[in-house]
Amino acid sequence: MDCRSLQLFPLLVVGLTSGRRVPYKYIIGGADEAIENAPWQVSIQYLWSHICGGSIYSSRIILTAAHCLVEYYPENLGVRLGSSYNNYYGSLVGVSLIRTHEKYDSYSFDNDVGLLFLDYPLNLDEDYSIQAIELAEKVPPPGTTTSVTGWGITEYGETEILQSLETDIVDLEECKILYKDYSITKNMLCTSNVNEGTCQGDSGGALVFNGQQVGIVSWAEGCADPAFPTVYANVPALRKWIEENAKDLETF
Repeated sequence: MDCRSLQLFPLLVVGLTSGRRVPYKYIIGGADEAIENAPWQVSIQYLWSHICGGSIYSSRIILTAAHCLVEYYPENLGVRLGSSYNNYYGSLVGVSLIRTHEKYDSYSFDNDVGLLFLDYPLNLDEDYSIQAIELAEKVPPPGTTTSVTGWGITEYGETEILQSLETDIVDLEECKILYKDYSITKNMLCTSNVNEGTCQGDSGGALVFNGQQVGIVSWAEGCADPAFPTVYANVPALRKWIEENAKDLETF
């Protein structure tokens, strides 16, 4: 997306404030996107207001970033699905349970993954705008072009319309060098585009390659800063935790 559109995520991406990373709220350089082209995308809402993105893992489970969930109780959250707009259309479903990774680190954002258990199951076979996304088994090689979607503030202010952005995988060792003063772990992956990227409100959204989710929008130094990649939770690295805990929640 060029600089006239949003910064990503709610991809909620995290920027640094006073030396500490904080969640992003928008996609910079994005373009309007129809929900039918990203039917896994959802808006996580606190008291009917968008706070983060997420993706549909199954008919009862939403995958998102842990930092999107740690300050909230399930009864105050809802999930809007099946709409390109984060504040109307589609369906708004309540949340019964929240689960975050037990080793989530709120300072480094390591293990930044969490799950929501919905009040009732979705009809995934009946609505082409509400569909689950498969989890990738491995991260694509450096230079691979991926895509990410989300709602949030653009350089023009807040947006209601879903935004999409193409962004390239960055070698993890290179990412560690660029973030030399911070901790880049094996549970993270990085992407970068010049003057384009995610920001507050995009956190929790899905980084996608070939129809599979490879990352969860997590944090970054600034929004669309060309010197610093966007950092995501590494879905292949965290896949075992996601699958085991989703299975456990689905027994409730």
